[in-house]
Amino acid sequence: MDSLGNKKTTILEQIASYNKEDLENYIYTLKRELEQQKQINTLLTSENHDQNIKQIKTFIERNSGEVDYQLENLLEISEQLKHTVSENEKLKNNEEKYDEIVNSQQCNEVAEKLKKIKTVKDNINSFLLKQGIISPQQ
Repeated sequence: MDSLGNKKTTILEQIASYNKEDLENYIYTLKRELEQQKQINTLLTSENHDQNIKQIKTFIERNSGEVDYQLENLLEISEQLKHTVSENEKLKNNEEKYDEIVNSQQCNEVAEKLKKIKTVKDNINSFLLKQGIISPQQ
């Protein structure tokens, strides 16, 4: 724990979740979301309300079943992820071999940067969710 009571970031936690390609894809997805929001803004500032309502109804008809499947899949994966993370935490706490490298300054610096990347992603996802926008893939 740091002086503020936050859990200390370890390189083991960050290495497991860092993927350069995934992060690049995430950034691309955010850019795509920005473009979509600009298109929505254009639609909302237009006066063609009947056409907008038609597009909404069509979207619901086409995607309702898929959204149900995706929700169930996400809930199942979330439960499995929680279980696996808990198990990994227990295993990690029982292993002392990694202490020297994990506690090195360089390791801690990289771990903090990776944690910051996650925080920025979480913050933008939270913002988008609060705005009623489906957050991009992480």
